[in-house]
Amino acid sequence: MSSSFQFLNQFQYHRISQDESNNPVLPQIVKIGKKISHISSVDVSSTAIAFNYGKRMIITKNNAKIDHLQRNDIVEIIDVDPVKNIVLYFGPSPPPLISPILWMIAYAKKEIQYLISLEKKSEKDSFPISIPSIKEENTFIEMIKSILKQLQKQEIIKINTDTLILTAQTEDQMYNNIKIFEK
Repeated sequence: MSSSFQFLNQFQYHRISQDESNNPVLPQIVKIGKKISHISSVDVSSTAIAFNYGKRMIITKNNAKIDHLQRNDIVEIIDVDPVKNIVLYFGPSPPPLISPILWMIAYAKKEIQYLISLEKKSEKDSFPISIPSIKEENTFIEMIKSILKQLQKQEIIKINTDTLILTAQTEDQMYNNIKIFEK
């Protein structure tokens, strides 16, 4: 994650339970992970795949191997408090650093079911120029406002030069969004 979003480091992660998730969306997340693992310009170790599941978010753990996801690679986020900078989750490992952003998007836009964060593999890789960027903000709340404003117009946005967020209401819609990056 870019240094431009250092305020994400202020979040404290509190594990409620070490239990693995038994969520029924795991097969869909596994399929999406395998699809993304074939994109050469993406750093798969930094990829986060999330699913908005009622009042919870199912998300791949930090540094999950997305090409071979297992149940212990999945974390359930129960709540995010952006004022106190707290994330409550259960699972064997903490969620990725970007999880508060993805949670807030899902919380504000209930119609979005799938969320993916992608980072470039290296400086020489690039994302399509046509994808709009958000305005760089100084606080978490201002950044979320900027993201939500951009998501009113499109499903894919850059939150900085190295990081994209893909959103979709359906699995098919997410596969269409992923196709943009396949070469």
